[in-house]
Amino acid sequence: VLNVADVIELLPVADEHAHDDEAEEHTADDGHDHGDLDPHFWQDPTRMSTLVQELSTRLADADPENEADYTGRAAATATLLADLDAELSSGFQECARREFITTHAAFHYLARRYDLTEIGISGVNPDADPSPARIAEIHEEAEAHGITTIFFETLTSDAVAASIAGDLGLPTAVLDPLEGVTDQSPGTDYPSIMRANLSALSAANDCS
Repeated sequence: VLNVADVIELLPVADEHAHDDEAEEHTADDGHDHGDLDPHFWQDPTRMSTLVQELSTRLADADPENEADYTGRAAATATLLADLDAELSSGFQECARREFITTHAAFHYLARRYDLTEIGISGVNPDADPSPARIAEIHEEAEAHGITTIFFETLTSDAVAASIAGDLGLPTAVLDPLEGVTDQSPGTDYPSIMRANLSALSAANDCS
């Protein structure tokens, strides 16, 4: 067993999402309670690279006869992740705005890595319904930051995003947290979905 939290420094849940009363009511029994730590570390390719290296070491220790295979594949994956990180860094370098609004606050690591600001409607729990007060805050945030798009994900309902977007006269778009790949996903694997997210955010935030 490899406990990722022993390898990756998990970030605390962002304060602006931690105290929504209505959201808290849903976290106890829905199976998505993340406690005080945000689990979505894979949104940062550099953290994924750290995990890949540790996993390679563990596999080699358990199966020393195939150590060269694990080491070689880990090195190739590390290169792929470094290239992806460079692509994201370049893509987000110049943007008209750096804030984005999502229904599910699964992109804190992405935002931290690339100097963006995620504004989550429902916090890290994708099944929680935002309170009327939180929706009012989102309206204010959208207007204050000149938000052009409200993002939702493929694995949960887009009803909240569509409602808020409708109130503000804005379009919705998919931002995929990579919690499951389906035929509705904007890609077929980690690199392609991360690049699709880059494209979606770049379009919404006028990045160049």
